[in-house]
Amino acid sequence: MLYNYRHRFYASYTNTEYWQNPHIPNTLDELKLRLPFLTQLIHRYFPTESAAQILDIGCGHGALIHVARQMGYKNIRGIDGSPAQVATAKHLGIDGVVYGDAMKTLITEADDSLDCVISFDFIEHFTKIELIELVDEVFRALKPGGR
Repeated sequence: MLYNYRHRFYASYTNTEYWQNPHIPNTLDELKLRLPFLTQLIHRYFPTESAAQILDIGCGHGALIHVARQMGYKNIRGIDGSPAQVATAKHLGIDGVVYGDAMKTLITEADDSLDCVISFDFIEHFTKIELIELVDEVFRALKPGGR
């Protein structure tokens, strides 16, 4: 039987005290150190249209979503498999971050419905077979010319 380590691992992904895990921000101000990097990612990889439909899979606590909204993107949302990450997003006031499975979420997206799919610090968590299936779903959901 294949042991599902993901459920065990992601269920407690950020469940430590803040002083033990500096990657968990307590306030939006604590995202300022990451602002130049996240801004660069958005400028480089996001569509130029601020109304673009964007899905961030494995979005964590939603830092990229928050920065993108600050830069004018209106239709960005995220999914994460860690209840603790989703709770952190809620604590920070970052809307549009929901708990769920990336593949199940992608399967529900209509064909050619997304302008951009973000996958930052995420794909390394998959096996090769899973990754091929995930990429197939991303390409199916992307509009022609999507990113």
